Amino acid sequence: MTNAGTASVHFAIFPNAFRADGPWQYDAAPGGAVNDYFTIPVGANGRYDYTCYGPNGFQRRFAGNLNQDCGRIEITSQIDPIAGCITLGLLNPSAAACSFTITNSFNPDSLLAFNLPPASSTNCIIFTQTNQNWYDLTVASSADASFLRRLVGHIENGAFSFTQLPAIVGNPLMISTNLPVGITNSPAVPTNSPANSISNVVNQLIVQNYPASADTNFLTLAIGAFATNCALVYPGWASNYVLEFNSRLTTTGWVQPNAAALIISNFNVIILPETNAAGFFRLRH
Repeated sequence: MTNAGTASVHFAIFPNAFRADGPWQYDAAPGGAVNDYFTIPVGANGRYDYTCYGPNGFQRRFAGNLNQDCGRIEITSQIDPIAGCITLGLLNPSAAACSFTITNSFNPDSLLAFNLPPASSTNCIIFTQTNQNWYDLTVASSADASFLRRLVGHIENGAFSFTQLPAIVGNPLMISTNLPVGITNSPAVPTNSPANSISNVVNQLIVQNYPASADTNFLTLAIGAFATNCALVYPGWASNYVLEFNSRLTTTGWVQPNAAALIISNFNVIILPETNAAGFFRLRH
C-alpha cells in the first residue's frame, strides 16, 4: 500500500470469505508505503478473498486460489493523472495459455478480452475522463474461475471533479439546466451553469440521481461542493423530512441548517457555505 501524497493515508483490509478475523488497519505516511502478508487457513484449500479500502472510494479486491494462480497469473495497475487513464498489466508467466476479461462498470457493454500465450504479458489502457476520472474495473481469468481483481477509485489531478454517483438513467432532458437565484440565508446561485460552478454541481447531482423521483421510495442525500459552497440534494417526495447537521455522530446536538430548500426538477436543493469544520448531515422523518 503506497502513498504518493503529502498527507497520511489510512487503509483497511477486510476478508470477504474464508476468514472470520480482521479487519486490519494501516497508516501510510506521506510518500511512504506499508506491506503485509496473510496466511491462508488450512480449511480454505488455497482460496483467498480480501478487499483493501482507502480514501475517496479507493478499493482493491484480490480473490483466487493460490494452488492455481499464485506465480502463474496476475495483474498490475498504474495510474496516470495527467493523461486521465489507468493502465492494467496482464501477466501470464505460466506454461499454458490463458485469457483475461476486463469489465468496466461505467461501460458494461464494452467487455475487453485478451488471449495471452504462455510466458507473455500485455497492457490495457482505460481512459476515465468521461466518468469524471472515476473507474471501476473487474478482471477475471480463464486460468482460475475464482481469480478476481477489482480496482475502484478516482484519479486525482487537482482539477474540478464530481462525487461518484450512480449511472444516469431516465431522461436527462427533463432535468433543469439552470438554477434560480434567491436562496434564503445562503449564497446566491447564478442563473447560468458554467462548467465550474456550484450550479453545475447541482445539475450533475440531479441528473445522476434522477431515479430517486416522486414515484419511487429510493431516498438519497447527495452532496457536492465547489469553491466556497456545498450543495445537498434529495428527492422532492421527501420534503417532509428534516435535514439536520451535527459536528459529531451522536444522538443529540443535531440542528437544522439555516437555509431554505428549493425544488428543482422534483428534487430538494439546499446550498450552504463551506467551512473547514468536519460535520455530518442526515434526513430525519
